[in-house]
Amino acid sequence: MPASRLFSFLLLLTAGAGCFPSYGQYNDAGLWLGTTVEKKISPSNTLVAAGEIRMNENITQVGAAFIEGGLTHKFNKYLSFGINYRFIERRQLGYSYSTRHRIYADITGKYKLDKLSFSLRERIQLQVRDYYSSETGRIPEWYLRSKLSIKYNLRKKITPMVAVEIFYQLTNPSGNEIDGVRYYAGFDYEFNKRHAIEPYYLIQSEKNVKNPETDFVIGVGYTYSF
Repeated sequence: MPASRLFSFLLLLTAGAGCFPSYGQYNDAGLWLGTTVEKKISPSNTLVAAGEIRMNENITQVGAAFIEGGLTHKFNKYLSFGINYRFIERRQLGYSYSTRHRIYADITGKYKLDKLSFSLRERIQLQVRDYYSSETGRIPEWYLRSKLSIKYNLRKKITPMVAVEIFYQLTNPSGNEIDGVRYYAGFDYEFNKRHAIEPYYLIQSEKNVKNPETDFVIGVGYTYSF
């Protein structure tokens, strides 16, 4: 199968996997807008700072916002490692916001086959919420997040992408299990070496929870590199 046809098949499979209706679920539309700044401090190391606003309730309110910073180290063209801290404010019922602190570490493997690029990222994530205002705030939540991405080098500046991400709980008292899945489809567009954008469409589904929610999200990410 030619690479272009294979990518088209994977795009339809990934984007369509979350489009079938699930009765009993709550559905919502969202808009995510993010900015990332990357500063290369050596051939192998890059400092990263980012921020994002996430609108929900059919794009009528700010459901969450975060800022984060970290360091990425590239071992070679196949393997890289990153560690980051994220400060989060997430909206709760009653119009209040929950403060969350997150630390996560990524290890990413990449492989290129003709015009297709495959990437597998494994993330270990620790998060605490309402550290000073909740009795359980100092109990960390641990997750393993696995994300498989496939990119197709269509043109010099445009790179279509599909991806799927799985959220696996590591500290659930009732038993560890998958409780969320994300499906992505979009593309990267590089204006030049410093400026790039990534429009995408995302479907996020809760799993193994009572009254699961499915979010249909339009997102745009902007990256400045120097």
